[in-house]
Amino acid sequence: CGEIKITTHRQKGAPLKAFLEHYGMKTVDTVSVRDIADLLDEYRQREQHRMAQIVRMVLIDVYKEAQHAGEVPPGYNPAQATKQPRNKVQRERLNIEEWKIIFDTGQGMPRYIQNSMLLALVTGQRLGDISQMKFSDIWDGYLHVEQSKTGTKLAIPLSLKCEAIDTTLEQVIARCRDKILSPYIIHHHHTTSQAKRGDAITGNTITSGFVIVTGK
Repeated sequence: CGEIKITTHRQKGAPLKAFLEHYGMKTVDTVSVRDIADLLDEYRQREQHRMAQIVRMVLIDVYKEAQHAGEVPPGYNPAQATKQPRNKVQRERLNIEEWKIIFDTGQGMPRYIQNSMLLALVTGQRLGDISQMKFSDIWDGYLHVEQSKTGTKLAIPLSLKCEAIDTTLEQVIARCRDKILSPYIIHHHHTTSQAKRGDAITGNTITSGFVIVTGK
């Protein structure tokens, strides 16, 4: 676990605590798929479907680290072999700890996934509006947004700070700036069959990326 950051460890504390409470007397290489499935079933029975997803996701990472450390054989990942819990509620608000775990899991995925999550959290805007935000919408210290659904015009200060993650909108925008010439804040980094490098990321593509991260 030496390579795991302290903040990451804190974010994943609840799933790890539950795992240890159930199977702390076992060695990591003797925990079975059935054991993990039983743990997830407890969350399902309490209707905590989102938390079941997060626990599974965290334990998959635990076993990946265990493989790298040589604690279990290559490919041994009982958490990954379990069935992905389904969230019966299609749209469910995340609490901040769930958000942090999912954000952390997005490392190594396309950069737009984390960037869009940050923009959504700090600005509170809809996915469709986030996908259309442009760098040219920024002037006089504000990000100017015209909501596509309501037509409402907003001027969001770049100094706006989300205390939960200690990050300002200005910092998020700076993170989104890169060497790719694009008018869009959230943009493609590589040309694909559907879009060119620098094109806007559609709301559907952002949603698909989020699904990949969560395994939902």
